[in-house]
Amino acid sequence: MAADVVALTPGREGRAPTAQDFLLHGASDPIIGPEETHRLAAVLKTAGTRVRVHVTDVFDHVDTGEESLLPSLSLARFLARFLAAAGG
Repeated sequence: MAADVVALTPGREGRAPTAQDFLLHGASDPIIGPEETHRLAAVLKTAGTRVRVHVTDVFDHVDTGEESLLPSLSLARFLARFLAAAGG
């Protein structure tokens, strides 16, 4: 599985996604800083992928524990519905 992740990582051996990507990152993420999302967006843009980045104060890192994960999943479902309705 690790090889699959590396193959899908932009800038590695795999191809960049061709669909538009929406990258959402917690502003106070203590594990992976928001600058990493901006770096990923730059790599994706260089590879020809349309990317939108949003850094939010709504959450930090979604997998810091089971209790904190559930509200983040609810937010993700809401955002998916919102973006689908907005045509994104």
